[in-house]
Amino acid sequence: MFVKRSDFQTVITADQLEQLVPDALDSVLNQQIDAATIEVQAYLRSVYDMSLVMPPIYDWSPYVIYNANDAVWYNNLIYVLLPSGTAGSGYASVNSGTNGILSPDVDINWQQNDFRDQKLVQIMIDIVLFFIHKRVSPRQVPQHRLTAYDMAIHYLDELRKGNLSSNMPTVPQPVDHPNVWSIQPRQQWRF
Repeated sequence: MFVKRSDFQTVITADQLEQLVPDALDSVLNQQIDAATIEVQAYLRSVYDMSLVMPPIYDWSPYVIYNANDAVWYNNLIYVLLPSGTAGSGYASVNSGTNGILSPDVDINWQQNDFRDQKLVQIMIDIVLFFIHKRVSPRQVPQHRLTAYDMAIHYLDELRKGNLSSNMPTVPQPVDHPNVWSIQPRQQWRF
């Protein structure tokens, strides 16, 4: 997931979020995050390489084999597996010397790195909160949530049109190749 429950604390208190979506209903929050991800990707995929802008961020597990540059959530922080000699073909977080599991915060093969575009994180949060309010009470969405949603959509639209600049990686544009089979004017042969 591109955003987690802990990311929402920049906009809404934990208590307010708990009232909207209790911890027991994390699946509802995750559904709204997925819906917002689809909406953001729909706006930006024609211009930006969404596999690089919003790559998957997995929940860390000691039982998963990770590849170089895989990103994981661990204690509400993002860690990226460094491309070292062991990471290319798969890496398990098990230390054979101590027979213990090394979590990303102590394993030297992982680096803490929140690579996400912070403006995009903010937009995702605004869209998710709008979706949650719309789900809870469709006819009484708070005006500030509606305004934040409208501003987020406007920002995505302007970004797609190229009216705003961003450091996000773009989709490679096709290169125009000169036509090898060009049409020559008809020659007249006189004998």
